[in-house]
Amino acid sequence: MVATAQSTYNSMVSLWSARRISILLTIVALVLWSYSITQTKLNIDFYGLIHSFPVTFFLALGILTIASAILWVSKDNHEKLLFFQVSLLIVSLWLVPLLIGGSQPVAFHVQQKFTENVSPIIQRGYLSGGIWYHSWPAMWIEGAALLDVLGLHSSEVMIFLTPCLVQFLFLLPLYVFLRNTFGKGRNNYYWAGIWLFELANWLEQNYFGPQAMALLLILMLLAILSRPLASNDRVGTVNYTTGGDSIGIVLIFACLTVTHVLSSLVALIMIALVYIVNRKSMRLNLFILPAVFIVAWMVYQTTAFFESNIQTYMERAFRLDLTLWSDIFGGTSGSRGIAGSESHQVVSTIRIVTSAIFASITLIGMILSRWFKEKTLSDNTVMAIGTGVLLGLISGLYGMEMLQRSWFFFLPVVAYFGMKLLNHKVTTFAFCLLLLVSLPFHFISHYGNEAIDYFSRGYEAGLNYVSEVKQSSDYPFAIVNQINWEEGQLVFAKSFPQGKHYLAISRFYDSYYTFLYNRPDYVDSIWDWLYNSNSYDYIYANPEFDLYINQAR
Repeated sequence: MVATAQSTYNSMVSLWSARRISILLTIVALVLWSYSITQTKLNIDFYGLIHSFPVTFFLALGILTIASAILWVSKDNHEKLLFFQVSLLIVSLWLVPLLIGGSQPVAFHVQQKFTENVSPIIQRGYLSGGIWYHSWPAMWIEGAALLDVLGLHSSEVMIFLTPCLVQFLFLLPLYVFLRNTFGKGRNNYYWAGIWLFELANWLEQNYFGPQAMALLLILMLLAILSRPLASNDRVGTVNYTTGGDSIGIVLIFACLTVTHVLSSLVALIMIALVYIVNRKSMRLNLFILPAVFIVAWMVYQTTAFFESNIQTYMERAFRLDLTLWSDIFGGTSGSRGIAGSESHQVVSTIRIVTSAIFASITLIGMILSRWFKEKTLSDNTVMAIGTGVLLGLISGLYGMEMLQRSWFFFLPVVAYFGMKLLNHKVTTFAFCLLLLVSLPFHFISHYGNEAIDYFSRGYEAGLNYVSEVKQSSDYPFAIVNQINWEEGQLVFAKSFPQGKHYLAISRFYDSYYTFLYNRPDYVDSIWDWLYNSNSYDYIYANPEFDLYINQAR
């Protein structure tokens, strides 16, 4: 009786100590965080957007990490508090940088695609085959429907909020996947996996577009595929014969295929490998039915896309040279690996280090799990999922963005094996230390290219003027990368418009060529030449954007 009472007392002290310490640290972090937000101001410098935040901002996130870590290793359930802490982390990583005036990566690209694919649906009320972006229209239909339901007349709010909102949408399927694979009883661990997922997700794939929706659908697919593992402790068989699972998998694949065909192919490889691991209990039709749907869609709807890209895919398949491997660290579309200005090279190097940190956590988790023989079947299934992503990588499906896309879909594997480090005291300390180090690294990796991601008001005003001109003029518009500056003269590319045309030039291109190509005087030279040219007349100008017209070339 005395021993039981003493044990209960010790448990209560332990419970309240962990909870109270975590709450106290969370309050301190929240106060520091709130103060830091009032001190932030847009400042794009050598390391990108990170210069905009005071040291107290990162101190607050560090304290918040420690507050969560205290609860991760607790044997009692603290999920409500952990959810609040994760939510504050998500807002800090994905919304605060935009609230201070920064731009999300590839924001202009997103705006263009949104205008080209969503606006016509809203205006016409139906989807025209001519505007199908790569023949996967689901994301654009959903965007148009959401704008209509919310009564919004502009895409800016949706594009602005999407990077943060999709992180919250990822939470439920990711949580279910981690619970199923890791097993019930250590619920706090799942939030450590989610924390790791968010910090490792520094990539430029979370914008309003098919890629983010594809990851959400893949997470939902993994949640279903892993469901039978929830009751399996170490070894044995699992039951994939439930009809509801089959229907759910087929429906998700149908949505995934019409959202992003290439991602559905990677998901199909995942299912094939999961089938190999669990072939004694998994029905083959869970692979066959999605395969039939994908093939049918490819044959009847995406023919033009694959016909125009098949040769490129064949040339790229299983090619893993340094140029392709360095692309993940280069940044936005159009960058050239780790070349460019000193700032770009340093940011790219930090991206390598950041990725190495999370890759190391994953590898250590794999080794520990194998060494101690923890949940062998779940490990094999998750490794099969990761192998499926790697096979998609070496196939070259994603082109020059293949490493970024592959890492994006590999994140659930990182989260799962990262949790394994919490099973041992020494690795728990190392895990938390690496998370603290990765906080500033995440900001540099994610927002380090802000020099070319940021679009000023002047640039936006110039683009709006160009849109108005396009509605009343048939003259083609030339862009700066269609010309070159050689020995004091402009040299025009073959694709440069012949005859009358417009030519826009802005400070954005100045940042672009300086950051990515280390050519700080390039755009200024062209700008001066245009200003003094007898062939071009400017018809619009603001401090950051000029529009010229060539009447008789």
